Amino acid sequence: MPHASWAISWVAIGATAVVVVAVCGAILAKGRIGNMYGQAVRAAAKVVPAAAVVAPTKVIRQADIDAVLGKVRVNEITSRNVYQQMVTYARGAMEMSELVALGLGASKEDAANGRRAADIAEIGTRTVHQQKAVYVEGMMSLLASAARASGASAADVESIRSQVRTNDIGSDTVHQQCANYCNGCLHFAELIVRSEGGSRSEATAIMSEARLADIRADNVYQQIVGRLTAFVKMLTLAAKCRGALGVVVESVLSEMRIADISADTVFQQEVTRLSAALKLLGLVATGG
Repeated sequence: MPHASWAISWVAIGATAVVVVAVCGAILAKGRIGNMYGQAVRAAAKVVPAAAVVAPTKVIRQADIDAVLGKVRVNEITSRNVYQQMVTYARGAMEMSELVALGLGASKEDAANGRRAADIAEIGTRTVHQQKAVYVEGMMSLLASAARASGASAADVESIRSQVRTNDIGSDTVHQQCANYCNGCLHFAELIVRSEGGSRSEATAIMSEARLADIRADNVYQQIVGRLTAFVKMLTLAAKCRGALGVVVESVLSEMRIADISADTVFQQEVTRLSAALKLLGLVATGG
């Protein structure tokens, strides 16, 4: 029976090898599975409603978007001039950015902190221009949370925050502060596009256009419009990454271009861009 004993020994060795390979494979795959889990759940949540139960993100509904848009429309009716319109749309864009942060996976506490900071800062404002700057800064802070939740590195987020703080020191007016915050919003939107798998070449082209517009700007108001224009373009990429239909995104841009035709001042142009940003942020929040 030596042959039978020899055969049994080789079977045992083979079985042991299979187990060892399986265990090693599981160990090696563990890290990869952990990294892929968040993306897989978020993708499933878009397709299967039940996935929202286990998803680490808040599923933003159209009703959430409509609630913000409804408040903006009511406030716009009572706006007596273009400056109050700016405030109305800036506040709406800030509230929509909170939904973006939540939709991308930021904690409720993180999003609430960003909103709360803006509400506190608003108490000390004395002009509509200061109010607008507070809301744009709040939008920037919430988009920072959104970028972090989307997968941007903490180092990249902090680098932008640091640059904004540095520029704030040299800002002599509230308008320069606002231009600074608009630039921060643009950079955080770029991080979201990159984290969500958007075209790096298109994002880079938009950033190059923004820098060129800055050089050509004759004053801080034109700087704000130039940076908001780039911000709107970056949001179109983010919205498409999140699943928004191209025709829907294009309709928002078309509305902005039509409104621009009747815009007589740079301030009216700013309103058209804040309005477009508000709508595009809604598309980013819901994932299309």
